[in-house]
Amino acid sequence: MSPRLQHLVFFCLSLYSLISWAQETETPVIVAKGDQFYCPGSEIRVVTDFEISGPDNFELEAFYIQISAGYERGEDLLKLNSAVPDILGSWDPETGKLTLEKRDGLLNFQEINDAVKSVTYTSNNPEFIGEKLFSFTMHSSNFLPSTGHFYQYRSYPNISWKVAKGLAEQLEYNGLEGYLATITTREEAVLVGEQAEGTGWIGASDEEEEGTWKWVTGPEAGTAAEIFWIGDENGYAPNGAYENWNTGEPNDLNGEDYGHVIANTQIGPKGSWNDLPNEGTEGLYAPQGYIVEYGYGGPEDAPDFSASTRVYTNGIAEVVGGSSCGPGSVTLSATASMFENQEIASEVLWFASATATVPISRGNNYTTAGLNTTTTYYVLASQDGCTEGIRSPVVAEIYEIPDIVNVVTLKNCDADDIPNDSFTDFNLDEASEVIGKGDTDLTISYYLTEADAKAGTDPIDPPYFNNSEASQVYARAENQDGCFDIATV
Repeated sequence: MSPRLQHLVFFCLSLYSLISWAQETETPVIVAKGDQFYCPGSEIRVVTDFEISGPDNFELEAFYIQISAGYERGEDLLKLNSAVPDILGSWDPETGKLTLEKRDGLLNFQEINDAVKSVTYTSNNPEFIGEKLFSFTMHSSNFLPSTGHFYQYRSYPNISWKVAKGLAEQLEYNGLEGYLATITTREEAVLVGEQAEGTGWIGASDEEEEGTWKWVTGPEAGTAAEIFWIGDENGYAPNGAYENWNTGEPNDLNGEDYGHVIANTQIGPKGSWNDLPNEGTEGLYAPQGYIVEYGYGGPEDAPDFSASTRVYTNGIAEVVGGSSCGPGSVTLSATASMFENQEIASEVLWFASATATVPISRGNNYTTAGLNTTTTYYVLASQDGCTEGIRSPVVAEIYEIPDIVNVVTLKNCDADDIPNDSFTDFNLDEASEVIGKGDTDLTISYYLTEADAKAGTDPIDPPYFNNSEASQVYARAENQDGCFDIATV
């Protein structure tokens, strides 16, 4: 029997086993709870509560927990943290998946419940901000909470795209029909490409019209969402569609009409796409298998034989500094970020330095005590007293008030057309030279009242002013920081 025929026989037996299990066995129900703030550098359980239930005699060879969104290879880790008798936890850093197995025999529900409740997550990134989603499944297929779909890589070296499409459509997972995967978001691309055990054909093709790439499988086929790319490597994604082409792809080299996820990092980033002919090619570009997606509607329709939880770390979304002209108090503000459906808002902690361990205030606003010099404070988004993570600086600026001559007297001879009436024009620029002490960076303007001078409203049109209107005016001397002092002329 040829290796290809052997593989086909094995595939058929596996398919029969999977379908038979789904048809003849009552599917267990998984309930997982957990939407928690993660303090960077700490260790946290991936669930606050968990239960798998179903037929009394139901047992599993293994149970799977995966970081299905937000996974960072080399930073994130899941582990079976406490001693659960006879249960082993095997971590795969490539896929971000923890496999729970019994040392000898099969897992029952109680053993799974106890083990999952003891699994913890840690990150070695002290500046982590973001979300990590954890999925819980009974089989090795990957589950993505944002779509509610399952994804499975099936190894089949040198398989053609059309054969892969037909095989995928014959597969079933707990009543869900399979199809070659359609990748419409970055999260999907990471899970089925970068975190996959292998890569291969996907449901993309421009066979119908060269240069018009469509998702010809799955729920996108035949809808407005099916077209995701127009043109060659210099083309574009219409209507903001997601694409993940490798550099220089698609190039239609020798009639390449089918989408493939790159398997070998020697030819491009893992998980990126290239186009291939139906039969594939040889060498580094040879197809290694295909990716099957099992789906239906959206995440709201996700079946109860899978579940997910989340941890998140908020950052500071916005800071607003403040200033004072001369010594004084300054009011500052900061706002913590929020993720979608976040149940508890993080509070803002204020610190006197980047390394201080005790906050000086809490809340979105902070008013300093009287300051003599510019001072930088630091804010952190926190829950449950966490003081670790990225701190954002907020600056309280103390600006100098201009150094001016506050009283200036101008004298002038009454030499106009009406002599000896005690009224004449005065050149206010002469006063400006005295007031500013030669500081050319000052902006000096004049007003009839001191109130107008302080408010900067209704200035006199310089430089000439006749004292018949007033014998005293007020000069506002303002520096480039917006600080000012008032002089009487």
